[in-house]
Amino acid sequence: MILDAPNDAPTTRQPGTVLIVDDDPTACAILGKTLEKGGFSIEILHDGAAALRRMKAPNAPRILLLDWVMPDLSGLDVCRSLRAGEDGLRPYVFLVSSRQSEADALQGFDAGVDEFIAKPFDPPLLLARVQSAQRRLDIEDPRGVRGFQALLRQASAGLTGEVIVRGKTRTGRVIFHQGKVAWVHVSGGTPLLPLLERLGLNEQDSRQLLQECQSRHLPFLDTLAEWGIVPQETLRGYFREELSARLAHLTRVESLTSFFVPERASLQSHLSYELRELLPPASEPPFSVLVPEPSSPRVPSEEAQGIMDRLLEIEGVQCAGLVDQESGWLSCSGKEACNERLLRRMVRLFRAEEEMAFEESMMVNATSYHLLRSLPDRWLVYVSVDRRANPNLALLRLKMTP
Repeated sequence: MILDAPNDAPTTRQPGTVLIVDDDPTACAILGKTLEKGGFSIEILHDGAAALRRMKAPNAPRILLLDWVMPDLSGLDVCRSLRAGEDGLRPYVFLVSSRQSEADALQGFDAGVDEFIAKPFDPPLLLARVQSAQRRLDIEDPRGVRGFQALLRQASAGLTGEVIVRGKTRTGRVIFHQGKVAWVHVSGGTPLLPLLERLGLNEQDSRQLLQECQSRHLPFLDTLAEWGIVPQETLRGYFREELSARLAHLTRVESLTSFFVPERASLQSHLSYELRELLPPASEPPFSVLVPEPSSPRVPSEEAQGIMDRLLEIEGVQCAGLVDQESGWLSCSGKEACNERLLRRMVRLFRAEEEMAFEESMMVNATSYHLLRSLPDRWLVYVSVDRRANPNLALLRLKMTP
């Protein structure tokens, strides 16, 4: 799952320009007509080399629809080249393809693709997904300090992964483990070993200890404390100041954009920090309970109940459910029990920033896809589907749409 940061101030923006790159003129015409109905401006090119030249020119489009198979440069080749040359705001890339296997998806994501559009595509769903991408790009704004802080706040709600920060000249990563900040990296910042020299450790000893920890998969800073080399409270205090300074530096990155990338569970450290420990008091966000305990449940509408019933008919669906955002009440049914802890975590992300107006969220683990989508009247619909069934995510999204 990738979480998008809200803009500094709510604004109303006109749809932007979409670059369609496909060697099939008929496909270009259909895609273009669909997007023009949504108010988008369209540019069309028929080969990857021309697309790369256009993206290096001034006022390049920020949304691309790339066909996978094209002469010379494929859509994947174009995406890799774009990602390798990024130095500021990144374009949002859709890969249009009839390939639907998990291996194809992993190959595309590895190349830097943001989303897939399956052929043949459903025009209303295609338009909705491009509109969603436009809203995300409106969020990724040079004024994105508030967005960065919002992502930190969301990650602190129990997530494991990285908040990635990109700017014109600097990049950074804020690494979270189960909602706590484990490390902050800023490109061009002071490396770890010189920091340890300030605590009285010489570089040679530090390197030897670091190699030992890597070979035995031990958390390095915890080992310094456990072996009595540096007292734990000294380490905590020192690195609290260091990581706090790095976070402050990231908020000053020029043309800041940020997004969250989930990770599998990483090595836990006792020297991780609550976010509030690293933020100055004036900018400390509230940590209220975002999903209340169930109270008096509302009765789901027939439309919402019908959506849930349709999902349960799809092959590979493990369970489906409805969530009342007002009361926190939820109802799930299916072949397997609902992972209520995960579902409530996803609901918290929806509620964390009302102004973001999330339409959909997805989390992926080793065995399942978990999708959550907003419905009218503050209801959410949830579905869990077995990855081994090679589910058609576009069909799931369509079934979840009123």
